[in-house]
Amino acid sequence: MEPPAIGSPFSIDHDSLSMVTQPTDVVGVDGCAGGWFVVSATGTGDLTSECYETFSAVVDAHATADRLLVDMPIGLPEADARECDSVARQRLGARGRSVFPVPCRAVVAYARENDDASYERASEIQRENLGAGLSKQAWNITPKDRRC
Repeated sequence: MEPPAIGSPFSIDHDSLSMVTQPTDVVGVDGCAGGWFVVSATGTGDLTSECYETFSAVVDAHATADRLLVDMPIGLPEADARECDSVARQRLGARGRSVFPVPCRAVVAYARENDDASYERASEIQRENLGAGLSKQAWNITPKDRRC
């Protein structure tokens, strides 16, 4: 089965994803306990890292970047696990276990609506909607999901 087409400037050739053009200013973003951890790479190979309290501060600080790559799920499931996560696990082989199932929409809504939301209840909601409980790792990114 052919993977779905991915928009420019990427191309898919023989089950691999490659860049057609090289960006010169790339910013990688990941959630952390203090907010958002950012590593920036320039076309000259210089790397810098910073931590921001809010995602909007990241966007403001790096508005001119060629790429802003955010390590957060896009498109939360309602009733079925995301196919892209399964495909990523398969393609990564032994490293595939680093791709964990994301919280479903109902879990994020529960967390958004309840300041005292608990992992136990969130896991029950996940099980009700997707047939499997919620990992601690997925629960820990839930506050980030509801801010993006």
